[in-house]
Amino acid sequence: MNIIDHFKKKSNKDIFKYLLIFASLNMITLGITILLPLESSQYQGLSNYILIYMQFILMILPFKILGTPKESLNLNKGSLKKSIKYTIYGYFIFIFINVLLVQTGLIEILPGFGQQENIVESLIKNNLDKIIIGFAICIIAPIVEEITFRGFIYNKFKDNYGKVLSSVLTSVIFAAIHFQFQVISAMIVLSLIIHWVYEKSGGLNGAITFHVINNTITFIIMSNL
Repeated sequence: MNIIDHFKKKSNKDIFKYLLIFASLNMITLGITILLPLESSQYQGLSNYILIYMQFILMILPFKILGTPKESLNLNKGSLKKSIKYTIYGYFIFIFINVLLVQTGLIEILPGFGQQENIVESLIKNNLDKIIIGFAICIIAPIVEEITFRGFIYNKFKDNYGKVLSSVLTSVIFAAIHFQFQVISAMIVLSLIIHWVYEKSGGLNGAITFHVINNTITFIIMSNL
């Protein structure tokens, strides 16, 4: 099967259309932010809030534009008990992989395991910033991203491929969309673990819980709380 045949599959078309609209909306938003003198504005703090929360709106908006039915988002929550259980297991796996990479020195050799850019510290000027930006990163981002990547994209891929290939393809997209290519391999590993938690827990609760914990720890470290 050549690459054209893959794009003929309805589920793959749905993913491609979503990504195309998402990319187009981001380009339009980027153009607007370049034209507007946000940095010199006395409302710079407010503009930062808007830009951060706008990212989540742009992630959900393509579903509205495409008229994506709720069933296609696979919003099944799964078992709460399993969600907690496999979130803990998943995070131990994540820590183990990171320790292994550091101890073996592979983290210095393998590409995509560099230092994550700290955009949080530059955005936080006061306690209000911590609350508003922290809520976006620690709560809103995990919910929106898990609905998009695990609920929609991953399950669309599973219509055509097995769990492993679907997980890898989704993880590559997940990592690429974050636009931090110095840590793209680390993002792929993180996403693969989230897929494992998602499947084992039977729904989005596990994936969201794991993502919330990871983002919260990252936010605390980056904001020097």
